[in-house]
Amino acid sequence: MSNIWNSYNGKLQPTLNPYDLPGILGAMANDLGSSGVDPAIIGAQVSAFASLLTQGAIDVCWPNGDRIPAGSNTLLVAASGGGKSAVFKTLMGSISSFLEQHDETEYEQGITPEFLIEDATRESTVLHLSEWPIAGIFTDEAGMLKRLIKGGTATLAKLLDGSPLNHSRVSTGRISLRGHRLCMLLLEQPQVFQETKALLGASAGSVGLINRFHVFMADSLPVGSSLHKIGLSAQTENLYSTRVKDLLSITIKNVREGRKRHALRLSPVAEQYFINLRERVQQRLASNEQLNCIAEYASRHSERVLRLSASMHAFEQGIDSEIQLPTIQIAENFDHKSIECYLKMIYSPPKIPQSEQHAQLIYQELCKTYYTFGSTDFPLSMLRSSAPNIGLTKSQFDKALPILASRGAVTILAFHRGTGLRLNAAATLPYYANSQIRTITTRPNMALW
Repeated sequence: MSNIWNSYNGKLQPTLNPYDLPGILGAMANDLGSSGVDPAIIGAQVSAFASLLTQGAIDVCWPNGDRIPAGSNTLLVAASGGGKSAVFKTLMGSISSFLEQHDETEYEQGITPEFLIEDATRESTVLHLSEWPIAGIFTDEAGMLKRLIKGGTATLAKLLDGSPLNHSRVSTGRISLRGHRLCMLLLEQPQVFQETKALLGASAGSVGLINRFHVFMADSLPVGSSLHKIGLSAQTENLYSTRVKDLLSITIKNVREGRKRHALRLSPVAEQYFINLRERVQQRLASNEQLNCIAEYASRHSERVLRLSASMHAFEQGIDSEIQLPTIQIAENFDHKSIECYLKMIYSPPKIPQSEQHAQLIYQELCKTYYTFGSTDFPLSMLRSSAPNIGLTKSQFDKALPILASRGAVTILAFHRGTGLRLNAAATLPYYANSQIRTITTRPNMALW
């Protein structure tokens, strides 16, 4: 697959391409990747811009013939200084140039095309789409969108799905949207994402807005002054600019003439492969209960794959031919990486019960005594009376003791002077190695997907 799709002008591409993106998209990824920017930043944004450019030119059909929007929505979490804004500006440059170079007289019969929504409130977004129905909310300051996400999640979900929307507000009046297309690229810093995470519904078992997004997290930072080298080669820039012009011109013509977007279909081989996608996902979820927390996100896997594959195909091959199997496989691999990131994103360490923490504290104090004085036997009444010395009440001590006993850390015995406790230091090593509490819940294996 890589040898087929990484060829560019008859030459095998370097290995910098992070997601085996095809053709021109792969060349763009390679050029941007030579600066040392994290592959997640590059792959996420290249796919998002391809979606912005193609969503007004095409739709894509499910195997049963139903149409859905092409393209994907992307959430990228990356630290400041990672290069996400520099990549964003590089890819935005050709789009801005195309729109600036067009003479206003070309659009004298209608409103000048506005493909990006700057003031992203619910009302302004709906109003914008009523005037120009193809747009994207692309921002490298995604924290500014908290008000939109918080107050308009249901509306936003309909807009991203391309579903009909009837909107009525005092400020905008009654607006009915049909045939609109909207995609999103949200670039967030980790601390900002922690605030918007709940608003997007990024949690175990969530049915929220996040399920409509590819999600990526960038872990590395460019070295030295490599950020200043971010850009496209002259050849790649020329190819990209040509595709920007071609695809946006098709979109403008569709809107101006009221033409129905061309609907891409899968080739017979690609269609059969795609039909089996959902079944494979369900089998993978059923085979490992650790993946249950992403069941809702994974259930939209096939939809995300279909929409992204349509966008990549239209960008590379045009809008007339069928989507081939290699494109579906590239999109599938891309979404697999997104699922892995999502699994990491929603993971939170299990909360340790207070009684477990108290058991750990008691055990550590017993071990200190053992290593200092060699004592293994202790009167239970003395330990209970001494519990306040380590910050525990007698009741807390009594609740923690059965935990130690059940795990073999201690044994309760009847001594000649009453009930006592015997420390089983060797037996407790597997349970409390390096002072870590043994818990039943473990971190999911991120490689399982």
